[in-house]
Amino acid sequence: KKFFRAIINSRGIKGQITAIQETPFNPTWINISLTTINNLEIRLWYATKIASYRIHELPSEPAKNIGIPVDSCSTTKKLFNPLNIDEETTPPPGYGTQDQYAIGDLSGKLQDRKEGSYHNYILPGSAKLSGIYWDTYLPLSGIHSIIHRSLVLYR
Repeated sequence: KKFFRAIINSRGIKGQITAIQETPFNPTWINISLTTINNLEIRLWYATKIASYRIHELPSEPAKNIGIPVDSCSTTKKLFNPLNIDEETTPPPGYGTQDQYAIGDLSGKLQDRKEGSYHNYILPGSAKLSGIYWDTYLPLSGIHSIIHRSLVLYR
């Protein structure tokens, strides 16, 4: 059994993402629980500006000096795509099967996938992910594991 938890508290967005996979042959269950601080401006920014959620190849590099701003996303390389899926030919988020997206493309594979569950969107068309999802192409073990990588929210 593999399990991970990522705790997020940055730029007005806070929460956690947990994932569990019983065996390498079982789907991975992901619980995404992200919220914004109680500030209407940040809530609207989050609802309208977040374009996608992606896992990148490397973990972010820790800040070396306190007080010096570093864009931690720039140290994570690119989208985790070990199977070399062509991003130009992937369907829009939520329209294809999970194998048509890169392993790290969480928005593509998970967006609009919760039957009978309604997202609490501030605005229609939001890319926000929230709730429990399953993914058969998100391994927590083996050479294509997502553990020790980074989650990047794209604007």
